[in-house]
Amino acid sequence: MNPLFKLIPELEDFLKSVRESMIYDLVFFIKRESSNPKLRMLSFIYSFEDFKTIVYSLDNKGETITDVVGLPIKDYENLYSMENYGRFVPYELEEKEDKIYKQYQELEDKDKLTEYWDYSEEYQSMKSDIFKSWFMDCWQVASTNTNAGILACLAIHDSSGGIELTTGKYMTDDEIENIFD
Repeated sequence: MNPLFKLIPELEDFLKSVRESMIYDLVFFIKRESSNPKLRMLSFIYSFEDFKTIVYSLDNKGETITDVVGLPIKDYENLYSMENYGRFVPYELEEKEDKIYKQYQELEDKDKLTEYWDYSEEYQSMKSDIFKSWFMDCWQVASTNTNAGILACLAIHDSSGGIELTTGKYMTDDEIENIFD
C-alpha cells in the first residue's frame, strides 16, 4: 500500500478547518470584483505542491485588469502584502512527505526508489483532486451567497487549461481563449 496515503486524512482535516475562511475570502473577492464593469472572468492559479492560490480578474479581451491577490487573505487592509503569499498547506505535512521519501532513499535500492516515485505521483494526483474538489465546493458556496454569476477558472501554475468552477468542466487553453473572442 502507498505509504503516502496515510497523510490524506491530515490534508482533508486541514481543508475542512479552513473551508469557512476560504469561502469568506472568495465572497470578499467576488464582491470586490463584481462591481467592475470590465470583469469577464476570475482566474485562480494554484501551486501543485502546497496549493497556494492566487487570483486575478480578466476583461473581455482576456487582459488582466487587477493585480494578483494571494489566497487565503491574511491582510485585508493591504491585499498585496507579502503575508498573503505564504504557503497554504501546513509545512508539517510536507515534512512528513519528505520523511517518507528519505526512508526510501536510505534503502539505496533503485527499485524501491522507483516504487517511491510511483507512489508519489499517485499521491500528488490524489492530493490535487482533493484540493480541486474542495476549492470548487468553496467556490459554489461563495458564488451562491453572492448571486454574482461570475465565470471562474482554476488551474495549476504553469499548466494549460483549467477547470471552470461552476460546472467542473475541464477547459483547454483554446476553449478559454474562445471566451474572450
